[in-house]
Amino acid sequence: MMIRITKTVLFIPALLFSTLTVAQTTLSLSAGLAASWQSTKLSSQRYTTHPLFAPSANVAVDIPLGSQWSIQPALGFIQKGGDFPLDYTGPGSGGQTLRINELEVAVRARYRKTGKRLDTYLALGPYAGFLLSKKITDNGQTIDDNSPYRAAEFGLSLAPGVEMHVKSALLFIEARYLLGITQVNDDSDSPVLVKNRLHSAGLSAGFRFPVGGNKE
Repeated sequence: MMIRITKTVLFIPALLFSTLTVAQTTLSLSAGLAASWQSTKLSSQRYTTHPLFAPSANVAVDIPLGSQWSIQPALGFIQKGGDFPLDYTGPGSGGQTLRINELEVAVRARYRKTGKRLDTYLALGPYAGFLLSKKITDNGQTIDDNSPYRAAEFGLSLAPGVEMHVKSALLFIEARYLLGITQVNDDSDSPVLVKNRLHSAGLSAGFRFPVGGNKE
């Protein structure tokens, strides 16, 4: 598993930088704030944590497929998790906070519509979140946590945004929603079926720079 993750993590930066000579390719750097939560299904009941707010960062390359369409491989850091409410009756304990640091790898199809002052766009595609670390705190104190979480989780990424020209660069503001599809916990040894999924919604801002070929 670790060999597979390492190969994937090394492949994405190689893909990003190998596209820098493509005509009109742009490199984007962004940072923002995201709210994430964990949804849990235990037998026939569902539970949801309170949102956890944490910073995120992202680097992406836009590879044009025409005047409006592009492919956008991206690499980012995001913290996911949630706050368990005090009256939480599902898996976990009330008052605890779950923090999961992930390296996010995404490949999105991006459609851009040009306007007079602002351009709008919508990007959609799959993502993989690779587990970097996991921590549970209770009243600010880290507690021992032996719950097995998988090394990777997968889902869909939706990212609408607006952008405008600032000299030779593009300033953009982007919303991003991550819908976790696969369960993140490994409960193969548990007699009770528990399904945990991670979700996130955030807002970020950044700049997009032309880096190769015919610069905009």
